[in-house]
Amino acid sequence: MASVDLSKVDPKFRLLTDLLFYTDNFNIDNKEFVKLLRSNYNYHKDYFTYRFSTSSEIFWNKEIWRKRLSFILNINDAKFNSSIEKIIEKNFFNLIKIKNKINHNHDVELIIFLEYCYLKKTIKNDNLLTIKNRLLTLPLYTKFEKIIHIITYLVPTVFSSFDEYANLIYKSSNKNPRNIDFILSLKKDNIIFNEDLIAKVFYKIIKSKYIPNAKLRKVMFKTLEYENILNIIKKDFSKENKEILCEILPCCNFTEYEDFHFKNVKNLLKLDESLADIIIQEYLSQIFLMETLHKKSKFDKIIKLLKNCDKISNKKILMWLSSNKKTNEIKYLIDYYPDLKKLAVFV
Repeated sequence: MASVDLSKVDPKFRLLTDLLFYTDNFNIDNKEFVKLLRSNYNYHKDYFTYRFSTSSEIFWNKEIWRKRLSFILNINDAKFNSSIEKIIEKNFFNLIKIKNKINHNHDVELIIFLEYCYLKKTIKNDNLLTIKNRLLTLPLYTKFEKIIHIITYLVPTVFSSFDEYANLIYKSSNKNPRNIDFILSLKKDNIIFNEDLIAKVFYKIIKSKYIPNAKLRKVMFKTLEYENILNIIKKDFSKENKEILCEILPCCNFTEYEDFHFKNVKNLLKLDESLADIIIQEYLSQIFLMETLHKKSKFDKIIKLLKNCDKISNKKILMWLSSNKKTNEIKYLIDYYPDLKKLAVFV
C-alpha cells in the first residue's frame, strides 16, 4: 500500500473503515466518521478508497453491500463518492470484458454495481445518465447475446425496461454503426424493433447541415446493408436526396468504395442505379491519382469494379476514359471487352 502513508492515518479512522468493509458491524457513527475523515482528508480518503477496493473482491450478500454503500452516499462528499464510483464502474465493466456470462448470485462486481445504482436513484435522485451513456457503448466491444443477458440484470434498476435501452441505442446509432447491427439482431430474440427508425438514421445523416465525416458515412452505408431497411429508404428516396448523395460521394475514400468486394457501391446502386455515373466519376478519378507499381494496375482496379458491380456499364467506363484521354486504359478495356471496339471510334 505504497500510495498511503499509514503514519498519517488516524488509528480510529482505520478501525472504523475496516469495521465497515471487513465485518457486518454497522454501528458506526456517521458524524464521528465524517469528522475523522475531514481531519486529514486526502490521506483518509486514500485509505478508505484502498480498503473499499480490496474489500470489493470479497463476496458479501447484497443486503450488506446496500448498508455499506448507503453509508458512503450519506457522507455527502462529491469528491469522496466519485472515487468510490470509479472503482465500482471499473470493476463492473472489467467483469463484462473478461467473463462470458455474468451472474447476479455469484459476481460481487455486479451485486455492488446494482446496489450502488439503486441507492444513487433512491438517495440522490440521480438519473444515472453517465452510467447509461457508458452502457450504450457496449455494442462496440461486446457480443450482442451477452449485451442482452447483461441488460436483463440492469432492468429495472438502471433501465426501466429493455425497450428503454433499445431506444437509447437507436438514438445513438448515428454515432456507431454497430448499434444498427445490434438493434437488428434483437429480431433473433423475438424483440421487435421498428425498422423505420433505422431508415430515418440514413436521412438524418444525409440531411445534416454538414457533409458527414468518415464515421457517419460508415453508419450511412450500414443502413443500406439490410434489404428491408434499404426498401424503406428507397420508397422516400427523392431527386433532392440523390443530389445530396452526389455531394457526399466525392468525400469517400478508396476503402469505402472497395471494401468487401464493393459492398457499398452495390448497395448504392440498389438504392438508385443512376448513381453509377457519379460512382464511376469519383472512383476512377481516385484511381488515376494513385502512384502505381505497374502499368496495368489501374486497369485491374477498373476490371475489379466491373466484375463486382453488374450495374456498372463497361460502355460508361469507356466513355469516361475517352473523355479523360486515358489511351492505355482504353486499349486494355477494348482488348478485354472486344464488343466495345465498334464504339471506340465514337468516343
